[in-house]
Amino acid sequence: MDGARELMLIDTFGTADEDRFWDLAAYNEGKHVEFEQGVRPAVLSTDWIPQGADGKPGSGEAGTRNPPLPPDITKKVSALYVDLFERLTGEKFR
Repeated sequence: MDGARELMLIDTFGTADEDRFWDLAAYNEGKHVEFEQGVRPAVLSTDWIPQGADGKPGSGEAGTRNPPLPPDITKKVSALYVDLFERLTGEKFR
């Protein structure tokens, strides 16, 4: 709830990789424009698959760590998260 006790958010709030964010202006025009995810597609494009909830590994060994993202992907994901921050808060990211 905001300061005036108006409902602002229902359920959980996560990241662009957890939640699906839609462009409000497009939505108001009857269009469904979803912001792309950041990290998830990059990780899925590799041969690394995380260990599942059942403890069984994917294509790697149990307990292995995901590989670092390439710098170009890191830059793209950072820009996506800054853009979403600015859209959601109405503030400039510093």
